Amino acid sequence: MAGKKFEFLNSDETITPVLKQILEYIKGALPAKSNADETLFKAKIIITELLTNALKHSHSKITIIDVKITNKILTITKTNYSDPLALIAKTNTTRNKIAITKDMLHTLYAKSTANDQVQFLYEEIDIVDTSSINDIIEHFGLLIITKAADIFVYTYDHNVQSNTFVVTIEY
Repeated sequence: MAGKKFEFLNSDETITPVLKQILEYIKGALPAKSNADETLFKAKIIITELLTNALKHSHSKITIIDVKITNKILTITKTNYSDPLALIAKTNTTRNKIAITKDMLHTLYAKSTANDQVQFLYEEIDIVDTSSINDIIEHFGLLIITKAADIFVYTYDHNVQSNTFVVTIEY
């Protein structure tokens, strides 16, 4: 298993260099028999959204991106130290999936899989007419990651105040 950690300093200036470093690492570590182009495309979308999310929403100075590659699975883990996502309080009270947001093509859900842990899921819906830019969802980045990943899970650890997003891609 190959693995490497990357530090993102949560600034506009470092997002592109860190993204390039991570993608180069993944490209070099993927097995020769994998579908590298598709996997790299998904990884680029996911990592871009994870870094953007850290830049926009995290109150920490550093975000860690941990990349692990096995024979068939690429795992990307983003960790930062900040307050939990607000949806944790909502999902801890139910084991059912709850709709986070909806756009004209999808409904994005969060489903509690353990205390302070949710898995993101989506369902495609019939196209709904929208007449306003305000109808575009706030959590669009979470939807993008959910669609590109095979599994996408968020966990908050109260003891160390860490937010951990784990994305799995099977290739």
